[in-house]
Amino acid sequence: MTKTLKRRFVIFTMMAVTGLLVFIVLSINGLNWVILERQSDSILETLVDAEGAFHKMDFDRPPPFVPPFRYGQDAFFAIFYCSK
Repeated sequence: MTKTLKRRFVIFTMMAVTGLLVFIVLSINGLNWVILERQSDSILETLVDAEGAFHKMDFDRPPPFVPPFRYGQDAFFAIFYCSK
């Protein structure tokens, strides 16, 4: 009698743990699917709004400001060449 109860208990607990693991894996996969669906929808909307390109380049604008480089004053590091 105790052997039968132990066997039933072990089988029941193993099935419960297996069911719980299956539920956890399926819920994680479902959540991942929902997140990927939203991301792909937003990327497609961005592409449609931009007429097929991610960023429209404006070539008429001036280049960004770059201050002039003065060798002696603005150098952050120095390179030393030693010949033997």
